[in-house]
Formats: sequence, C-alpha cells, structure tokens
Amino acid sequence: MDETLPPKPIASKREIKKRARRQFPALVRSMGVRALLFALVLIAVGVVCKPWKWEWLRPDEAVSIAEEFLFSQGVNLERYTLIQAAEYRSNGAWSGVDNDAGFFMNPAVGYVLRYFQEGSDDSWRLNVSPAGQIYEVSRELPEGEPGYELDRDEALELVQKYLGSELGIATLHLDFVSDSLAKLPQRTDWNFVFSSSDFPVSADHLKVRLSGRQITKLSFESSSPIPPQPLRGGAARSRMVEFALIMFGVLQIMIHHRTPLAWKKGVLWGGIAFAIILAVRGLTIQQAALLIPAEGDMRDFLMRVALGGVVEALQGSILVALIVATGEAISRDLLPNITTFTRIGPSHRGWIGSWVQAARWALPAASLILAFEAAMSVFYDPGGLSGRALPIIAGALSSPLQAVTTAALVAKDVLWNEGLYRLWLFPLLIFWIRGPFTAVIVSAGVATYFAGFNVDQMISIGGLQYLLWGIVAAWLTMRVGIFCAMLFHLLVLAGYVGLALLWTGFALTAGILTLLSLMILLIVIALKGEEALHITPSET
Repeated sequence: MDETLPPKPIASKREIKKRARRQFPALVRSMGVRALLFALVLIAVGVVCKPWKWEWLRPDEAVSIAEEFLFSQGVNLERYTLIQAAEYRSNGAWSGVDNDAGFFMNPAVGYVLRYFQEGSDDSWRLNVSPAGQIYEVSRELPEGEPGYELDRDEALELVQKYLGSELGIATLHLDFVSDSLAKLPQRTDWNFVFSSSDFPVSADHLKVRLSGRQITKLSFESSSPIPPQPLRGGAARSRMVEFALIMFGVLQIMIHHRTPLAWKKGVLWGGIAFAIILAVRGLTIQQAALLIPAEGDMRDFLMRVALGGVVEALQGSILVALIVATGEAISRDLLPNITTFTRIGPSHRGWIGSWVQAARWALPAASLILAFEAAMSVFYDPGGLSGRALPIIAGALSSPLQAVTTAALVAKDVLWNEGLYRLWLFPLLIFWIRGPFTAVIVSAGVATYFAGFNVDQMISIGGLQYLLWGIVAAWLTMRVGIFCAMLFHLLVLAGYVGLALLWTGFALTAGILTLLSLMILLIVIALKGEEALHITPSET
C-alpha cells in the first residue's frame, strides 16, 4: 500500500517574520553591523573633516551683497528682473582652510545673479563666492550709452574706492600693472590691471573696466595665454567621441553576443533615465535661464530650453536603453547570474536577498572609500565620488526644491556611470582582452579619463581617487553584481553630498533628508532581508 506524505504547509508571512525574529540570521546581523560602521564613518567625516571654516552664504545673503554693490553705483534695481542660480568651476578652490584667497576669489561653486530688462540689451551679471566676495562683474554697454568723461587719476581713484569700500579688496596690497583708455562719444571707458600677492594661485591679475562711473567688468584672470590644466577632473570629453565609442561597442556586442538582447529591460531603464534627466533639467532650469538674451522674448527662450531638455532626455534614454540591452546580453555570456539587473545573486531568495547580499559588500567598501576620500580632502580638493558632489551642490543651489533636485542628480550619476562603465564596458573589456582583472583596471582608467583627467594626471591624487573607486566598483560588480556597485556608488556619493549640504548651511533640510533616506534604505533592506532569507524553495 503506497503511502504519500502530506504536503508541507506553506508558512504565512506572519509566521515567517516570527521565525526570523527568533533566529535572527547571521547574514542580516552582519549587514546591521556594517550599516552601523557606515553610519559611524559618516558621523566621523561630518565632525572631523568639515572642509570649510566659514559657513556658506544663503542665497538671499548673496542677493543682498550684489544689490548693495549695484546700489552704490547708482543702478535702479526696480527696472531689472533677477535670475539666480549657481555655477560649478572645475579649477575653483573647494576649501577655504588652506586657500583663503582661492575660496574668496575663485570658488569651486559660486552664486550667479543676473539682472536684466526684458526686451532690452541692458543686463548685469554678478558672481558671489560662498564667503561673500564678488569675484566677477560683467555688463555690456553700447558705445552710444551716455556716461561720464573722467581723466586717468579720477578713474583710478574711483576704482580703488569701489574695490576697497564696496568689494572689500585690500587696495594697499594692489600693485598697478597697466591701464588703457577707450574714449567714446559720450563717456570714457578705462581698463585697469592690478596684481597682488593676495590673489589665488590661478589668478595673477585683477582686470577692471570703468564705464563712466560704473564698474562694468571685474574678473580675476591668469596672465598666462595658455590656461593651466585642471587639478580636478572637470569638463567632460568630447560628446561625439564618447558617443562614437559607445556605438562601436554596441555594434560589437550585437555581432558577437550569444544570449538574446534584453530590449525589454533596455526600454524600462531607458524610460527611467528619460524621467530622471527631464526632472533634472526642469528642476535646474534657472541655470539655463541665465543665458536668456536680454533683448529676446523670455517665453520663447524658455520654450527652447524646455525643448532642448526633452531632446537631451531622449538622447540619454536611447543610450541607456542600448547600454542596458547589450550590456546585459554580454554580461550573461561572460558572467552568468551575477551582473544582470534581474539576477544579481544566484539565490532562490530573489531581489530582496540580492539586495541584502549587495549591501553586505557595498557598506564596508563605501565606508573605506568615504573615509579615504574625506581624509584626502584635507590635503587636496575632493576627488573620486566625493569630487562629484560639487556639480550636484551647484544644481541644488539653482533649484527651489533642493532635496528633490539632489536625489535626481545623484540618481542620474549612479545610473549613467554604473550602467556605462560597469554593466556595459566592463564585460565588453573582458570579452576583448580575456582577462577580468585587467578589465577592472582598464575600465577604471577609461572612467577616470572621461571624468576629465588627462593621462599624465592619472598619477595625481585626484586621478588616483577616481581610479580607486572605479577599481572597487568593477571588483564589486565581478564579485557580487551590478546592484552592489550601484549601491556602493549611491552610499559614497549621497553620503558626501548630504554632509556637504549640512556643511554649507544653506540646505539643512536637503542634507538631512539625503542622509536620512540612506539610513531608511539600509533599514528597509535589513528588515525585508529577515523575511526573504527564511523563505525556502518549497515555500516559494
């Protein structure tokens, strides 16, 4: 007589949670310890490595400084409309601790204020540093604009008065270099050049133009005709070269792949990229609005800016779709069940189990890199992922929704860089050179190059930081999967950005929300992991 065993009852979710609380799995416990380590590193970096000795100006304080300067020159501000944003300067000084002059006169991130009259070519553009120094003034006047006719001594005395009393520049330390005169029909335009030992290293001269009795140009510039190479990666490489290389790689994968191309996942992640890029452009539209022609129509210009944002989002989403579709295919060929978006860990526990496994590896790696980059920022401008915080801060400064803008910019950076260099380029290099560890180094080097570092700058501190985090991210991709590299990137970048937002003092809410979101993410992963790690194959 055949006897069959009764089917094993499927445990309810409540029973699974009770069982998880009783047994407290070692995997989740270890992740909790690593999350605590990451939180302690964040606190240590926030307390010990704060890179400014001044709190940043709030946006309204920067406006007050600019308008006080314009008022002293007799400008009627009621006739002008103000657009305020921020700029990121790749050669600027990030810290005022060791470089006071640079932080005052050549900051890495500064406020930009533009006063213009719609329908007229009359506009002012002023840049204010986080320390409260006006470091650039620009106004273009037509030659027929009436003004005052001053002789050299009167003009020089007036310029020195403006520089000393209105701009706070130590005129006693200024050395006169040269002057030139443009005698116009109804006014005189004097151009003066000064030098000083107080200027930042990258600025040898202060150039000032006095149109009538108004300073219409002020800038700190280098005397060298060849601009110095940036110490930190700044401008991206040629978009056309980057696009051509990506398309070449896409075609190579399409020719040689063995598994089907993941077009559905490509379209999904392309759609996510489209939404993120469009959100970033919409939230930081004030940066684009600074370029509105004074004599043009504002609505027409903003429509063109919006259309340009849509085109950029379409281009970015198409590239992401191609990268994901082809990158996942070649990843399946070379690293099955490890580097794809859907099968990160070879486990029956699915997505949650994979996230827990990714977090266990990403947390100590992020703690190590965050501590290393913060320590290096004491001696050198922030590099690596921490250096990428600078343009994100500039974007947050230019948005009325700072917390949302910060999240969108971080998500854009994580999705693009990890998708391009780890999901796509890394397995493609393995396919070409047949050596995973060599591919780790080469992929990190390519990412560093396209971040703005030249080949001879690879051995600089900033270049080495980029190389280091690229090597760690590629190794995590090979060892655990792409989600691990993405989580590592997210933890370091968002962690440093959150701290920087707190350090500046202008975006406390955005900084707190950024750091709080990281902690909530880790807590959710841990709690969900307790449930996922106790589901057996028969229970699924």
